[in-house]
Amino acid sequence: MENEGDGTTETGRLIGDLSNPDIAVRRAAVRRLGTIGEPSVYPLIRSMHENNDPDFRWYAASALVPVGEPAVEPLIHAMEDDTDPGFRKYAAAALGQIGEVAVDPLIEAFSRGDRILREFIALALCRIGKPAILPLQQMLHDKDAEMRSCAELVLWKMGEPGVHALVDEYTPAVAGKDDTET
Repeated sequence: MENEGDGTTETGRLIGDLSNPDIAVRRAAVRRLGTIGEPSVYPLIRSMHENNDPDFRWYAASALVPVGEPAVEPLIHAMEDDTDPGFRKYAAAALGQIGEVAVDPLIEAFSRGDRILREFIALALCRIGKPAILPLQQMLHDKDAEMRSCAELVLWKMGEPGVHALVDEYTPAVAGKDDTET
């Protein structure tokens, strides 16, 4: 199999363009890599491992966003394998931008992640925002106290929508009021 990141394929050449000094070339490469879709996922992730330049990683992560769901699991697994905070930061940013389809896999990774990885997962969930609230509220009832605490912290970090969810979750029901009323 030819190496997709070595410049001998269109994907490889486009990944190389992510380092081009001309911003228009970089932006065009991001757009094209996004339209290539799933075949660009692993080469982009591999390039993010190999090239620790923040600008490069930002453009590579940006190219993964339009790929969407096919990029979610590979990004999460890469974050589990690569402990470099710079890599994790840009991978989490991509996951946060991908949005709602990343919520359930991120919640699952939360339960198996180490403490530092959880911080990056929390960043992604906070970026996703409202679609992550209900799954985080459900985590508040987890039998594992650490998972409950993590869910509380992420909801808190979300700001107003997350704090409202915490208050709603922990406010005792008013006596005589039907739970279905708002």
